[in-house]
Amino acid sequence: MSVIDFSIVLPVYNNAEALPELVRRLLHTCTSVSSQFELLFVNDGSRDGSLQILDQLADVDARVKVIGLSRNFGQHPAISAGFEHAN
Repeated sequence: MSVIDFSIVLPVYNNAEALPELVRRLLHTCTSVSSQFELLFVNDGSRDGSLQILDQLADVDARVKVIGLSRNFGQHPAISAGFEHAN
């Protein structure tokens, strides 16, 4: 496993439509800084297909990682879960 220079943690709740463009922009911006980073998306119980879209995006780029919470816990617990999994 390579060393990660930085991690970005993003809570997600019902944002399916915006996710592909968000990931595209984040990958572009982060790649300009380093190739060793991870984007940790914490799906906070979304019901709009956000988790499925995130899983598809993670399949395309290994720097995109997904944590799926069993239900909506709220923004702060979702961010905490992401911090716990960040490299």
